[in-house]
Amino acid sequence: MYIQIVNTLIIFMGILYSVILHEVAHGLVAYFFGDNTAKNSKRLSLNPLRHIDLFGSLILPFILYIMKLPIFGWAKPVPINPDLFTNRKLGMIFVSIAGVFVNFLLVILFFFIFSISEMDSFLVPASVNIMLFVFNLIPFPPLDGYRLLSQILPKSLTNWIEKNESVFLVIFLFLLASGLIRYIYSPVYNFFARLFLKIFIKEM
Repeated sequence: MYIQIVNTLIIFMGILYSVILHEVAHGLVAYFFGDNTAKNSKRLSLNPLRHIDLFGSLILPFILYIMKLPIFGWAKPVPINPDLFTNRKLGMIFVSIAGVFVNFLLVILFFFIFSISEMDSFLVPASVNIMLFVFNLIPFPPLDGYRLLSQILPKSLTNWIEKNESVFLVIFLFLLASGLIRYIYSPVYNFFARLFLKIFIKEM
């Protein structure tokens, strides 16, 4: 019973802070580039209450976990103001990749802890962070991959996309709900999962 409680806490806290740290990273990098919007909004905190989205951070991941489906979730987006960046283009590039970079580091951390502890519960947040890393790099609004891609697209095209972002969001939700989005991220997810398993689990 005790072990089960510990494993549940590891999974829950690992997933929760993976989502939170993803958002805090955006705010920290924005602050580094001169934008104090996130700091003034008290969103550079590790206090989960400042970041939790009731549905996206708690209810949805729990339901997906119980149903043994790929776990996905989100925290409240950290507010940024690119107009305050000392270098807008460079700032947007680094802010866009900050969250997924943190998720990549967390994958390494959780796999490393698993390799020395052999506690399977650490594989769950490791897997979730691979998913967050790959998923957020999909170049589709409102994901980080699009924010990164938008820095090299013609301004007229990005303006048109942003004006119609609600339409893209509906399309994105359809792809997510129908499972079609798996065909985009699954091959990349499987590649990174096998790579980390090979590195940290010698017998595999």
